[in-house]
Amino acid sequence: MLTPCRGHYDSHHTVIRCNRCFEEFSKKPEKNIHQRNCTANDTSPTLEVIDCDKADEIDEMISSFRTWKLDDEQDEQMKTWVMKYKLELNNKTKDDAHDSRELGKWYKYWGILYPTHQGVVPTPCEYSLAKH
Repeated sequence: MLTPCRGHYDSHHTVIRCNRCFEEFSKKPEKNIHQRNCTANDTSPTLEVIDCDKADEIDEMISSFRTWKLDDEQDEQMKTWVMKYKLELNNKTKDDAHDSRELGKWYKYWGILYPTHQGVVPTPCEYSLAKH
């Protein structure tokens, strides 16, 4: 479900840019050297891209899901959301670890990509249901 997202954002939406002045670079080391001395505090431009720092945050989140289990999740709102959509899509009452993990990733992706979003995280399945 979410595996193709990883390669897609890397190749189509990720830019390497300073998170202070938003100057773009061709390589991360160049950005890191520049950013150490950058004193700008500009407002983030509204671009439909994921910068390299956000991509790193997403990669770190994905890594945390290698051993993630729904029963161990501390975020009750997330647990409720995962169970709702898993039941809606698969009609399963028993936890299927893979489905839970993929839905959990979607929930976390949404929080990373839209940190100021208020309200319920939307279903990841509208696209896939509409497509079929």
